[in-house]
Amino acid sequence: RIKNPLRKVKGKWEDVSWGEAYAAVREGIDQSRKQGKANVYLSGRTSGALSEVIALFCHDRHVERWPEFEPVSHATLRKATEIAFGHPLIPDYRIDKADFLLTLGADILETFVSPVELASRLATARERAGFLWTHVEPQVSLTGLQTDQRLAVKPGSELALVAYLLRQVGAEQQFSEGLRVSFGNRVGQVTAEVAAKATGLQAQVIEALEERFRRAANPLVIVGGVSAAQPSGLLTAVLTCVLYSCRGMVGKTLDLASVQNSGRVGSSADLARLAKRLDAGQVGTLLVSQVDPVSSNRAFKDSLKKAQLRVGLTEFLTPTMDEC
Repeated sequence: RIKNPLRKVKGKWEDVSWGEAYAAVREGIDQSRKQGKANVYLSGRTSGALSEVIALFCHDRHVERWPEFEPVSHATLRKATEIAFGHPLIPDYRIDKADFLLTLGADILETFVSPVELASRLATARERAGFLWTHVEPQVSLTGLQTDQRLAVKPGSELALVAYLLRQVGAEQQFSEGLRVSFGNRVGQVTAEVAAKATGLQAQVIEALEERFRRAANPLVIVGGVSAAQPSGLLTAVLTCVLYSCRGMVGKTLDLASVQNSGRVGSSADLARLAKRLDAGQVGTLLVSQVDPVSSNRAFKDSLKKAQLRVGLTEFLTPTMDEC
């Protein structure tokens, strides 16, 4: 754990005082402005007072606050909820209140949103008799091996499965009244046979899944992970939002009020945009706070070096911080 400011001199870290550190940052920011270059602040996800202090600092020192970076930002899910409900957010999944759980690629026990919390809620749900969990995925995961039923499908075919479920609950009639998005004729065309051909599952298996879903008093569907990362991932996530509305999950097994604060979180596209500006020599001073983009995107390391001054705000020397 880093206990005091460090400055890299000829490739080696040396201790400096807080006064020297502050002076170096001020000088770097001022020099960048004189040269007509941008000063940029990149951080991990923040909230509350910390986020407010960062905003004040960036305003006062004329620093551009970049969209916050998370290696797993769930950008597709946030975009889907923005399209469907008007707000970019990650819902609060109340697995503990569900009697049937259907997960599509969402690795809820390892990487999805908050695995510890979701695992705890899953344990609560499993204490009740009759709870069932089906997991759909194109590749094997720890989550898939823990389910009551695991269905292996072709990558990207999850869209057909969600469309079939929507068709069976009469989404064509209910959709236009509830959500502000259009999905054309996709849903009405997807029969069990069409979904079976797309996914590689047997039609009987798909029909049994739909019957289990339809009979559940409090179902919950979660899409994410590899299923959301496919080219069809956004549409799959949007149609899942439609399913939330048509099947009455909102307010029961899906909470859109108690959600994680991810309004400032960007996506991999935002990191690529920053890399482009760095490569073009447009960034003078770059402040990087509590985030390690180099570990998740090795190419960013070369771009990072293009900033004249790189300031790392951290407790530990990560690969990103070692370049500051």
